[in-house]
Amino acid sequence: MTSFTTPTQIDYFRLVTLRSGLKLLKVGITPHRGWTVTKALKWASDYTGRRYKRTEIDTAISDLTKKQEEMLK
Repeated sequence: MTSFTTPTQIDYFRLVTLRSGLKLLKVGITPHRGWTVTKALKWASDYTGRRYKRTEIDTAISDLTKKQEEMLK
């Protein structure tokens, strides 16, 4: 089992989970009762610094993917 102990590792895990959740929301599946498109896009904007509209899920996913690649470097 992998354990995430440093703040950087925890942020990376949260980012990957958020990106996966956005992909589910895009096709109409709610990952959890508390997840909405609006909330998920707000969380994405916390990572990227860019605000997203409800119709910009694809943009948010691609921006999070870029952020994920930056974190791996």
